[in-house]
Amino acid sequence: VPDGLLSPVINLKNYGFSCRMSGAPEHSTLASLESSSEAGYFSDGNSIFFRIRAAFPLGYISPRQDLSGYSQILQTTLTLSCDSDLVQEIQGVIDNIDESGSIMGWACNYGSSDSIAIHVYAGGPAGSGAFVTQAFADKSSEDAVGFACADPLLKPHRFHFKIPESVDPGVYRGKKIYLHGINSRDNGLLSNSGKFLIN
Repeated sequence: VPDGLLSPVINLKNYGFSCRMSGAPEHSTLASLESSSEAGYFSDGNSIFFRIRAAFPLGYISPRQDLSGYSQILQTTLTLSCDSDLVQEIQGVIDNIDESGSIMGWACNYGSSDSIAIHVYAGGPAGSGAFVTQAFADKSSEDAVGFACADPLLKPHRFHFKIPESVDPGVYRGKKIYLHGINSRDNGLLSNSGKFLIN
């Protein structure tokens, strides 16, 4: 098989969690992969980066060229396996928080149809802010939200709730509000966290 071309680094994102490949050496850093002259891969847990070598320069193929003589297009055959089929990351947006403490928006685990819990913090995110309350993103949502969540079943992912009267207003009044979507991995912040203030 004649020498071919080494591909640029290819990045697979949101494909799986803790992925690895067989058929090529693993690199300890992305920089090592980028500087290598051979096929290989690097995984950071959430994304996987790899390079393959073609059996011939693919860019030289004409639209009418007969490829029947090529029994193998790639010199490198990589097999991908992951601990989970899809990286489930928190997606979501705080649409509005009004002066009465009513909070609305949407949140989900990317790629999942399950509704998730929402944790509310004041004065900063978890770790620095004060916990206020929790709710669930289980209200009816439009298809656009389902598409943003990559939810194959288009299940409910909106939330609309009010901070309970049992919560001391001193905990959150005059402070910026932060919302975390809760999952088993990173409890990511929703977009617009820290933007709204309840006076």
